[in-house]
Amino acid sequence: MSNSFGTYWTMKMSDIFPSYNDFKDCYDNDIPSVMKTYTITPEGSNTPVTTSYVSNTALELTYYLLISNYTNSPIANMDQNQFKMRLFANIMQYGPIWEKRMDIQKKLRALTSDQIKAGSKAIYNYSRNDGTPVTDLEEELTRLNDQNTTNYKKAPLEAYGQLYEIIGEDITKSYIDKFKKLFLTVATPQKPLLYETDTEEVEL
Repeated sequence: MSNSFGTYWTMKMSDIFPSYNDFKDCYDNDIPSVMKTYTITPEGSNTPVTTSYVSNTALELTYYLLISNYTNSPIANMDQNQFKMRLFANIMQYGPIWEKRMDIQKKLRALTSDQIKAGSKAIYNYSRNDGTPVTDLEEELTRLNDQNTTNYKKAPLEAYGQLYEIIGEDITKSYIDKFKKLFLTVATPQKPLLYETDTEEVEL
């Protein structure tokens, strides 16, 4: 079949990963575990915990975002295995930050009006009882000799202005743009265009 737009030497994203199942199968079976999980020891514990760099939900969303942006884009590598390693290395490097920022944005959008306008709180305690001072609590304490609390509240314009500044609209775009270097961006095909002409001579 002739292609009026020309062809490339390398395969396209949709050729390598035609479905999410193919994408997930490659991630599960072909990618080293060191690029998928890491081990940490939580503070106050002696038991190491193995955690994934990205959740399955974030991995699936990444696939569909890549397909929506690069489905017909030729990859920049002749070697498909190198392309796969580079792609999943990008997910390991940038995916956790993107997923955390998405979670923060979701929480920001879920704030109520009262939460948006709430300010900081200053609590001053005094007690004649002997004991260790308590300074790590965020709420008022009961049964104290003396306690003063100062609650600050933001004006609506100030509160919503701050929220407007921190709600991001390009978080996902900046993440997906990290994958641009994995695909060819030239406008001309790698293989020459072939044209068919009518070989019959026209009689005048």
